[in-house]
Amino acid sequence: KAGMMYLWALYIGLSAAVISRVYLDALPFYAQRVYLGQIADEALWWMSVRHGFLQRSSYALVWRVGTAGLFGMGLAVFALYWPWLPTQPDLNVVMMSVWLGCLLCLARIDALCRLLPDVLTQLLLWVGLLYQLLISEQAVTQALWGVLGSYVFLRTLNAFCIFCFKHPVMGLGDIKLLVALSAWLGLGMLGVLWFWAALFCFIIQIIWQKTCWPTGQCAFGPYLVAAAFLVWLLPDSRLF
Repeated sequence: KAGMMYLWALYIGLSAAVISRVYLDALPFYAQRVYLGQIADEALWWMSVRHGFLQRSSYALVWRVGTAGLFGMGLAVFALYWPWLPTQPDLNVVMMSVWLGCLLCLARIDALCRLLPDVLTQLLLWVGLLYQLLISEQAVTQALWGVLGSYVFLRTLNAFCIFCFKHPVMGLGDIKLLVALSAWLGLGMLGVLWFWAALFCFIIQIIWQKTCWPTGQCAFGPYLVAAAFLVWLLPDSRLF
């Protein structure tokens, strides 16, 4: 048992180091390339990750250590004390590293260039379905129907808004993120996530724009991530 604890501590440390490097160095490079007109495909993502690891970091050591330390502590606390997989608790560490890493990276990349890469939303989706499979076959069946239902509903809602108002209610990346979150949290949380994300967005934009009637477009991904953490950590926030 002590040997397993050492292995999980090593995994947490390595995960924290990798995520901090991607978060601080790869994501800004990715956003810069997108602004320069490069196609935001999987090749660009892996080129950005490679650049982030091979190039000298532009951040001071204190920033890199601090980011890795915060992620590592969060991963350790949530993996050890949050009952995600009571029948297979050791896998909590792996599941939590994907959950935390993907959500934090998605929030930052959307804030930087208003884009949610498929490579991260797809990873979040498939690991979410794997998480449900580890719970039970019935759980993964419900999750699959939830993913399908949420995708069809959100795409239909977007098409309706385009037809009636000439503008989509959300970007395609936001839809993919919501679908991936439904694999983890369930289809019933779709409305709750939307409510809290819209509320967070409205409040922050009021403060940012210094007006009671904010206008214009903004990155919705960070607010979806904040809502996901709220719903996940605080069951009482599930209003509906």
